[in-house]
Parts: sequence; C-alpha cells; structure tokens
Amino acid sequence: MWPHLLTSLLFAALMSACINQPDPTIRNANVTRYPNGNLRTTQEFIHDTIQDGTYVRYYEDGTAVEIEISYSNNRKHGIQTAFHRNGLMESRVSFVNGLEEGEACWYHSNGALNSWLLYFHGWKQSPALTYYDTREPKAEIAYGDSNKVVYRIDYAKDGAVIKEAGKRPEHWQELVAQVQLRAKAADTIAPPLTRIYSAAADLRSVATYSTSCAAICNTKAKPSTMNPATARRWRKRSRF
Repeated sequence: MWPHLLTSLLFAALMSACINQPDPTIRNANVTRYPNGNLRTTQEFIHDTIQDGTYVRYYEDGTAVEIEISYSNNRKHGIQTAFHRNGLMESRVSFVNGLEEGEACWYHSNGALNSWLLYFHGWKQSPALTYYDTREPKAEIAYGDSNKVVYRIDYAKDGAVIKEAGKRPEHWQELVAQVQLRAKAADTIAPPLTRIYSAAADLRSVATYSTSCAAICNTKAKPSTMNPATARRWRKRSRF
C-alpha cells in the first residue's frame, strides 16, 4: 500500500509543478511612451511577470535607440548594447545568466574605443584599458578581489605617465601588449545605428518583431527610411 501511495504523491507533485510552470508560448509585450507620445520602452514578458526577450529604451525623439538588453527568465542573457544620441554605439557587454561574460567595450561618441575589459563569470579580468577619443592610451588597470582596483597607471596624450598607484602585477607589459591587440580589433566594430520611425509602434508590431532595435518599428514605416539591409528585413517581417 505504501509504495502505491508514495508513487501517487510523487505523480501529483510532478503534475502540480507542470501546471504551475509558466507557459513560454504565452507571451506579451509592454510598451511605454514619453509625454510627447513617442515610444519610450518596449519589453517582452511571459505571463506579464517574467522578462524574457528584448528590452529596448529609446531617446525622447522616439527614433533612436538608447539601450537594448536581452533577457531570459528575468536575467540578462545575451548582448546588452547602448547607443549615443548620434546613433553610434556607446557600449557592448555580453551576459550569461545575469553575469557579465567575455569582452566588454565602451565607445566615445565619435566611434573611437573608450575602454576595453574582459569578464569571467562577472569578475573583471586584468588588464583593462582605456583610451582618449583620439585613440591614445589613457589608462591601464588591474583588478583584485571584489572587482577592486589594485593597480592603475594613467597617461597623458603624449604618452607621459601622469599617475601610478598600487603594485604593478608581474609580466604587466606582456599582458598589456596582448590585450592591446584585442582592443585594437574592437576599435573597428562600432557600427552606426539604423534610425527608424517608431512613434506609431503598436503591440502587434512589438510582439511580432521584438528581436532588435531595427525590428521595433512602425508597421507603416517606409523601407526607404532605412538602410538596404534593414529594409529587406522589414519587408520580410511585415508579412503577418
């Protein structure tokens, strides 16, 4: 009798867990607007409570994206990208289950690399590099426990040392030279943001596209307002 009772209880518990599990196919999108009526944010949800999908925040003009974040089960998961008002990329950071992971890059408003940093499970790795908007090295930074700065050296644009604080790690120059190669490659990947008309976006367009800043657009927007690649995606995705 007891084995059968135990089996029944386990089966009931499993069924209850399945029933209470949110159905990932039931999705909706939340849209907020500025007082002037322009689109402010869009966010995908599962059952109105679980952030899952793309969050996009626009500048007040309603046509330029300020930041775009990918979520999975209420955690940042994927690429977080921010943009300057002029449409150029401001930062690009990768997340895995809510923690920063891999290369992270920040850019000046003219497109030049501002800083480069490597993450491992949310921990800042050394060295980190920063640059002037004219691309001269500005600082080299080493991190210790709790992501605290343990060493930093700052440079003037002419290469002269302005300030040095902390104990320089072993093989520092070799490490910096290796990272500089990766940072130099990252200095060439800040693309301009495609500007789109979004002031008249509705829930249908958000729920249907909801994959990138170029996707959250007005269903009446004309392809001629976008670059050729975006126009092709718009024509393809606008067939409901």
